[in-house]
Amino acid sequence: MDRSRQWQVFVAPGEDTDPLPIDNSPWHDERWVRIPKEHWNLILNFAERLDLDKAEKLDGYSWAADNNEYDYIYASAEDLESLLVFMEELGRKLELADPLVPKATEEVPDEYVNEEHLRMLNAVAVIFRESIRLRQPFRAWVE
Repeated sequence: MDRSRQWQVFVAPGEDTDPLPIDNSPWHDERWVRIPKEHWNLILNFAERLDLDKAEKLDGYSWAADNNEYDYIYASAEDLESLLVFMEELGRKLELADPLVPKATEEVPDEYVNEEHLRMLNAVAVIFRESIRLRQPFRAWVE
């Protein structure tokens, strides 16, 4: 992992060593999801075109606004369910969209195809589903 770049991190509630119920990808390990921050920002920017309010809520659940010690995100099941519906729609639109990264740049050095952004989005969706299932907060921060 390149320590010079920022990472968006999400951690599902539950036992640390329990795997997430999702196919393997480079974006998660055990209960942790790590996404290059610049790619998470691309996903959020794309989401804004679809629904600004829900995109802002998704961004708000990317870090603990109250600066609590363990970066817990306390979201209601209803809010998370609503976001999951939005994320599914976002994923469908993402599959059909022009590439979010048509060409590597200094700011976005990886030319990931939209399918990789969809895998990132799906990994975050699993975090939300686990939070609903276990009725516990998840954690999120930027490192």
